[in-house]
Amino acid sequence: MTNQSDHEVQQIEIGEETVVRYRSLSGFAGIISKILTYLIPLTGLVYLTGLSLVFKIRFPSQVYLPLFLGFSMVLVFLLLPFSKKTMKDSVPWYDWILIAGTAIATVYPAVNYKQIFLAGTFGVSDIEMVLGIVLIIAILEAVRRTTGLAMVVVVIFFLVHARFAYYFPELLMGPNSSMGQVLRFVYLSDQGAFGFILAIGATIILAFLLFGNLLSMENGGQKFMDVAASLVGKTKGGIAKVSVVSSALVGSISGSPTANVMITGSFTIPAMKKSGYSPVYAGAVEATASTGGLIMPPVMGAVAFVAGDITGLGYAAIVIAAIIPGILYFTAVFMQIHFRSCRHDLSTHIEGVAIPKILPSLKNAWTLFVPFAVLVALLLIVQYSPERSALIAAATILIVRFIVEKIPLKQFIKAIADTSKNLMEVIPIIASAGIIVGSVSLTGLGINISNVILTMAGGSKILLIIFSALASYILGMGVSGIASYIVLATLVAPAMIAAGIPALAAHMFLIYFGASMFFTPPYAPAAYAAGTLANASPIKVGLQAMRLGIVAYLVPVVICYNTDLLLVGNVFDILISVITAVIGIAILAAALEGFLLTKLNAIQRVLLGVGGILAFIPNLTASIIGIIIIAFVVASNIMQYKKKDKKVEF
Repeated sequence: MTNQSDHEVQQIEIGEETVVRYRSLSGFAGIISKILTYLIPLTGLVYLTGLSLVFKIRFPSQVYLPLFLGFSMVLVFLLLPFSKKTMKDSVPWYDWILIAGTAIATVYPAVNYKQIFLAGTFGVSDIEMVLGIVLIIAILEAVRRTTGLAMVVVVIFFLVHARFAYYFPELLMGPNSSMGQVLRFVYLSDQGAFGFILAIGATIILAFLLFGNLLSMENGGQKFMDVAASLVGKTKGGIAKVSVVSSALVGSISGSPTANVMITGSFTIPAMKKSGYSPVYAGAVEATASTGGLIMPPVMGAVAFVAGDITGLGYAAIVIAAIIPGILYFTAVFMQIHFRSCRHDLSTHIEGVAIPKILPSLKNAWTLFVPFAVLVALLLIVQYSPERSALIAAATILIVRFIVEKIPLKQFIKAIADTSKNLMEVIPIIASAGIIVGSVSLTGLGINISNVILTMAGGSKILLIIFSALASYILGMGVSGIASYIVLATLVAPAMIAAGIPALAAHMFLIYFGASMFFTPPYAPAAYAAGTLANASPIKVGLQAMRLGIVAYLVPVVICYNTDLLLVGNVFDILISVITAVIGIAILAAALEGFLLTKLNAIQRVLLGVGGILAFIPNLTASIIGIIIIAFVVASNIMQYKKKDKKVEF
């Protein structure tokens, strides 16, 4: 993905074809778009650093959040066309109407926040009702342009329910709220579009996107790729493993599986295809690996910070709980790649492409790892707030990269512009998630949905898990990782906790199933992005990604019964559970790919699959039975291996 900020155009190269996503503007529209690309992050920095206080100017959140949303959405309507067919190098009249409406609807609460507060719960004027409707329409259109129709449909449902909840069936019934009350909640209160979800986007996500873009300056992403290549590039199936390692490094910061696919996949997918992997498999590896960033500590796409606040457990507890599941996830992907490469005797790396050596690649990338280490230390040891930690780490990048590497100033300017474009893609959907939360707060639908899930489960934990998983998939469609988690934490978590599932396990369940939505068909946005790059069927890519990402389905179920894998419990039990889980997931990978030391027959694959799952379960009896089954099949495969004398390359 190449961002050309000088001309406000984004191009995605797919083979020999170039797809233009952003308008290329000049004149008045070009000036406005350029100003906004720098104004959005700079306004955020002024707010986060308290710089306005130096000039004795108050800049409260009630002013900042509406302006931040307004700036981001105006940039959407300037740069993103109504459709591919209407791509022009100028802004049409209807987009200027949307821009004007957005500007007025967001400036109004910023200017009049004191009067709005004094008006109380039910005070809504006619002009405020009109502006509220205008803003909702603008947000829905911005979401459609950036993400698609799925989230638009979900938001409309919740708005209709908020207005007409009294007419819904008993289990979904709510109060008879007027249009004014609905608009008060979703437009003027701190529980709607300008609520805590937008505050997360305007602070934490802003800070981490800036950190990530500064880290990526001057081929920073390529340096991560070189480190990954030096570590695993010469192993069997090396280029696919490079995709896994690099995506784990980059994806945790980006917070967007789809964006990560476009960033790292533009290199790894063609490289995998040249190494002998099918287009479907190459796309699936990238989609699965990129999604893993959402569940891999320490950043987890900023979800860890939000989960720490919502659960009240704190950031450190969430990150610690995510360590083993994250390792298991990438182990499953890594081992499946390895066994497939062995079975099909795929080449170690691309012919004609040199694999960098470890020490030179680490030396070349030290300016990236130092800021990352500073970030982790500030978060886990000093325990600064996420946004403060990210800003200090970003300042560290500027120090080491501009002084040591002598990166030109234009790279910093480009990083600022890229941050605006990243925010432009995610902020509308975060605001729409705020509308959902506001609607739910008004109607109490969260309690109702929890009651529906509990009623349908009928006291059965496994049915509760199934219904919660289905709800997670449906409600997570079209939502960014962080917005998906917030919606699910509001609507689904209460039912799981009421059924006796520990709060930590319930919220980790939602994080995992929310992440799996990105590669689970039919929606599967990461699979669609990877399929586009690989010239393969997105559905087939998604189905293959489900096999590679099988841990994303296993971990949430297991932790609802036993929290050992979350590092909660007796130390000895945790140790045994972690060891058997690693063995189990490696063996399950062999069963899925049909290869261990040699090719496995159907019976061996079934037995290894059963044994792997039993070993994965953190229960001593199940693990022992699983290990016995595994030992039996491994012994038989060793005998086959000795007979064939086929060497397995690691």
